[in-house]
Amino acid sequence: MKFTYCAGFLAVAQLCAAVPVANDLTDVQDQSGDPFAAVTNGNYSNGLHRTLLQFDQIASRNNGNRAFGYRGFDASVQYVLSRLSTLPANSQSRFRVWTESFYGPPDINTNTVYPTFVVNRREYTIYGFTVPAIRAWASKTRSAFAQISRGPAGTQGCGAPSAPYDPNGSIVLVEYNKCATYTNANFPPARALLVYNPAGTANWTEETVPRPQQPNAVPVGYINRLDALQILKTLDTFTGCPLWSYVKLQSRYSQRPREVGYNVFAETIDGNADYVVVAGAHLDSAGASSGINDNASGSAALLEIFDAMQASNAPSQFTNKIRFAWWGDHIDSWISTIEWSQRLSDKDARNIAAYVNLDKIGKGYYGIIKSGAGLSGEEDICQGFSPVAVQESFHEAYTSLGVTSTPIVDKAVSEDAVFRTVFRKPYGGITGGPDQCQGRECDYFGNIAGNIDMMALSTRLMAWKDGSPPKRQVPRLWRLYNI
Repeated sequence: MKFTYCAGFLAVAQLCAAVPVANDLTDVQDQSGDPFAAVTNGNYSNGLHRTLLQFDQIASRNNGNRAFGYRGFDASVQYVLSRLSTLPANSQSRFRVWTESFYGPPDINTNTVYPTFVVNRREYTIYGFTVPAIRAWASKTRSAFAQISRGPAGTQGCGAPSAPYDPNGSIVLVEYNKCATYTNANFPPARALLVYNPAGTANWTEETVPRPQQPNAVPVGYINRLDALQILKTLDTFTGCPLWSYVKLQSRYSQRPREVGYNVFAETIDGNADYVVVAGAHLDSAGASSGINDNASGSAALLEIFDAMQASNAPSQFTNKIRFAWWGDHIDSWISTIEWSQRLSDKDARNIAAYVNLDKIGKGYYGIIKSGAGLSGEEDICQGFSPVAVQESFHEAYTSLGVTSTPIVDKAVSEDAVFRTVFRKPYGGITGGPDQCQGRECDYFGNIAGNIDMMALSTRLMAWKDGSPPKRQVPRLWRLYNI
């Protein structure tokens, strides 16, 4: 459901009350007449300092966290909306601000939970997964993304009796063959097996799927025959390229209450609507943390770039349309981006040109999310675009300022997972190094207070203006070449 700020949003969540914001943009003004100058040449340090203190105070007033499902997250949404709503008169017609609601995941410790299987943004029902299997799935890995593989035919699909669960493996579709038990047969190592009826007219698998006997065996479920055949047909169209899926946990009873959250968006009216560059950061924190590095730092950078844009004439000069996204629930396997991706029309999905992510930019080194890296770290050459385009653009920008950057393979998966696995779009972004305070109480303002200038440089790089000829322009933010 989509709400335009602020009347519809107020009726649902009542989060539109104004928050006093002192946001002096004098440090990013430029009198050169260049519409991009205020954005690309600005010193963002003062604004970042103020914004991060605001997020820290929000956490302090709300039991020390800004986690989804708690008051601190709602207050963070309110704060972002208050900043986006203070458009100067010359910007009112050049930006659109809205929110989209989503449901948080249900409690996996109840018997009302069941998994659904999302492939190519279409949802399929999995039957036969026991609650212990679902709990095992959720406890072994935070990521619910997995490649899809076709298992061997006949009795070879029954599997080896002692093969263990592999949290980095595939979801394997195997034919029903009256196996005594189905286990991971290392073809390849599996995260789960889905059994289907390969022939005949019966849509359902005809008998109850036997449960694996080994305590560490791979979870086994079954899927309707017609659904399985459709997935396998899709798999055949991805010859030589990985087909990714996502397992989403849902509540069996629709009346069971679940937390409602919001993604916040701001988009330029100007720019080519056929090429939408999305720049995003997750807004929530872990439950025991203020989350100032993880990830108020990325959220603050987006707000400061937005403020600088609205104070300049730049939007009317954009090559592409720019969409800022503050994602609502990062901690629970990025469910807010998954639900958002499923709601997009096919046309809107096609029009996404690229994604740039900001995550934990307040500490460590100048890390660049390695474009083209699959979830296990391998290079994915099947995306249909230069797999290092976004990465190289940031590397060039840092180098031009005499700064050493570090390529980072994002094995943990973040919000960019949807863009690289579901939409198959160019993606990348900026991140920092390991932070011992991540997810802990010590991730408050003091955790990043000495690194504001470092954050300011990375924020400036997000809005870097490339002076190359148009055909050679590489992805900055609005200057992404038309793909």
